[in-house]
Amino acid sequence: MINNEKLSLLKSPYSPFVQLGVVFTLMMLFLIGHRLFGGAERDPLTAWWIAGSFVLFFAFFNAIIGLATKAKGKYQIFSIPAFLGIVLLSAIAAELFSGVSIHDAGSYRWIFIVIAIVYLVFLAITNLMRTIIEIAIDQDKKLRNEE
Repeated sequence: MINNEKLSLLKSPYSPFVQLGVVFTLMMLFLIGHRLFGGAERDPLTAWWIAGSFVLFFAFFNAIIGLATKAKGKYQIFSIPAFLGIVLLSAIAAELFSGVSIHDAGSYRWIFIVIAIVYLVFLAITNLMRTIIEIAIDQDKKLRNEE
């Protein structure tokens, strides 16, 4: 059995860059399916909707998985560039699949901005939750004289 504590964060399944790869692959499958089944001709902006959905999916699960990691500081240092990467790759893919730039996509530009703000809020909430839980565990240990 592999000792997960000895593995680098970048090599672990919790790595934000592994998450980026998985989410980007899923998004590309959806975009290709959308294109193959004729969705691009009916509504080209659906590609932007798909891209935004997967960026939000990444933001939510990245913040949740951050609760389970032991190296909190390292995880967040890698999470923010991974988030920026998924935003950039999603915008490029949506533009290529839709033929519409983000400036011409109307409200989808604002959706990406709101998702970026929501991501930062998710990170703050998970950090706060983790800190509260750590304080509660420490207090519990003190009350039980286990320290």
